[in-house]
Amino acid sequence: MLVVLGRVGLGFILPSLNLGAMRSLPRELIPQGASAINFARTLGGATGVSLCGIVLEWRLAAHGDSLVVVASSAARLAAFNESFSMLAALCLLALLALLAARQLRDPAPSP
Repeated sequence: MLVVLGRVGLGFILPSLNLGAMRSLPRELIPQGASAINFARTLGGATGVSLCGIVLEWRLAAHGDSLVVVASSAARLAAFNESFSMLAALCLLALLALLAARQLRDPAPSP
């Protein structure tokens, strides 16, 4: 159910994201701009998923566990918790960068 909700959210955000990114392009460069944006988004998504898998394997090895064994363990749970905590910290950093960029774009009026 949450996957469906996430895909609906992507369906709402991606068209306006593309529009905002290509708004400054001249009309004849819009096809190339759309291709570049889609390529960058796909590459970023694949790289992000791969890096998450690498971090998870690293944390599993650090705890002495592996995904090869089917049974669950406390070490596996700790590795997943650390991996998801790292992702949450990265999302928080991205949010802080967004807020800083917004401040740079729209500075508060001085009295």
